[in-house]
Amino acid sequence: MRWRSSVAAAMQALRSGGTSSLAWHEAQRDVARSLFGLYRFQSEGFPHGYGDRKNVRVRRAVEFIHEHAGEPLSVADIARAADLSVRGLQESFQRILDRTPMTYLREVRLRHVHADLLHADPIATSVADVASRWGFAHMGRFSNAYLQRFGEYPRVTLRR
Repeated sequence: MRWRSSVAAAMQALRSGGTSSLAWHEAQRDVARSLFGLYRFQSEGFPHGYGDRKNVRVRRAVEFIHEHAGEPLSVADIARAADLSVRGLQESFQRILDRTPMTYLREVRLRHVHADLLHADPIATSVADVASRWGFAHMGRFSNAYLQRFGEYPRVTLRR
């Protein structure tokens, strides 16, 4: 809703004062703010608390996980990207995010699988292919984790 009202206000400012008016510049800024707010709201991406200034290294690790979720990753890879030791990374994740880095990676990958299944053609797509693409090798464990996270089996999501 905020997005629509800020765009409407920007259009009004443009019509009444042109591109050189202060109202237009303020409205542009408001549109940008509302757009970023909309993006944050719609993405399940980043966990609460990771963005605190004191958590810079955890933030680096989380961003690395999101950027490389489709690649083979080890906890050592994530620790290296965050400039932490493996133990330091694990302790920081546990303290700040209340989970291990690999658990967080699995959650990110599960969300990717879920999104891919929702948008896939059920005739041309197999759950195993999508799960494998996101690093899940053991289909039984994957299916169980998916069921716990989304409350339905992946094949049900694919058929929707």
